[in-house]
Amino acid sequence: MKISDRVHSIELFHNRSYLIVDKRLTLIDTGFPGRANKILKYIKKIGRNESELELIILTHHHIDHRGSARKLKQLTHTKIAAHKEDVPYIEGRKFSSEDALTIESKITFLMADIFFRKENVEVDIELEDGDVISDLEIIHTPGHTKGSICLYDKAEKLIFTGDITMPQLGKMLRRNRYSYDWQKHLSSLMRIKEIDFKGFLPTDGKMFINHSYRLK
Repeated sequence: MKISDRVHSIELFHNRSYLIVDKRLTLIDTGFPGRANKILKYIKKIGRNESELELIILTHHHIDHRGSARKLKQLTHTKIAAHKEDVPYIEGRKFSSEDALTIESKITFLMADIFFRKENVEVDIELEDGDVISDLEIIHTPGHTKGSICLYDKAEKLIFTGDITMPQLGKMLRRNRYSYDWQKHLSSLMRIKEIDFKGFLPTDGKMFINHSYRLK
C-alpha cells in the first residue's frame, strides 16, 4: 500500500512493515518469521530489486517485529539496526520473558524465546536517541521494551511508532499488556505527543493520516 512516494506499508499477518523508498531501500520491522518472501515480493512489485534493500530498522525486539530479519539478512545481505538496549534480545543474549510483568505475557514470551531462538540475528548498527539514519530521526521511547524506538520522518511529518501505542476505537491510548514498564510507556507517549506529525504509523493497529483513520 502506497502512503506517499517515499513510504509504503507492506501488510503482513497480524501487522505490517514499512518500506522507505529512496535511492536505496530501508525496511522498518519485518513481522513474524516466514514473512521474508512476502516483503521481497512487494519490493519487486513496485519495480525495485531486493538487492537494493540496504537497511532494516527494528522498532523493538519482540518476535512479531524482528521475526523475519534473519532470513532477509541471509537473502539480501542487508544491515540491521536497533536501539542498543534491545540488541542483546535480538541477538539471543537476553530473553523477552525476563521482562514479562504478567503470567500471560511471561508464557507468551517464553514460548517465543524457545520456538523462535533460531531467528536470533546479529545487529550491525546500534542506535541511540537522536541518531539520524535513512533520514529518520531515532526517538528512544522505552516502556514497551527497554529499547523501543519511534522513527520520525521530518520531511513528510510521519512518525513510525512500532508498538508504543495501538490506536483502537478512536483512542490514541490503550494499555499494552506486553509492555515491561507502563509508567515509562506513558512517559514515552507523552513525548511523542509533542512531535509535529501528520501521520501516525504503528506496526500493529490502524494507521492514520491527518488524524483520520485508514481502513487498515
